[in-house]
Amino acid sequence: MASSNLSVALSGKQDVRASTLVAIAAALDAEWVLVPKEHLAEVRQTLAGKATGPDRAAPTSVDLLLGDEA
Repeated sequence: MASSNLSVALSGKQDVRASTLVAIAAALDAEWVLVPKEHLAEVRQTLAGKATGPDRAAPTSVDLLLGDEA
């Protein structure tokens, strides 16, 4: 992709194809993801490391009591 095309795509001055966004993301070793607006605040909190809620990967108190930390 020419740097002038990249500049236009990133500036928002012109509509770009989804394939262009996918290519830019791939070049950045990233992924282009659409998030419904109703979940956007939660996603932003998660990305900022400020998500709330239980850690589903952590062992429960029952697991700890029984010694099943897997």
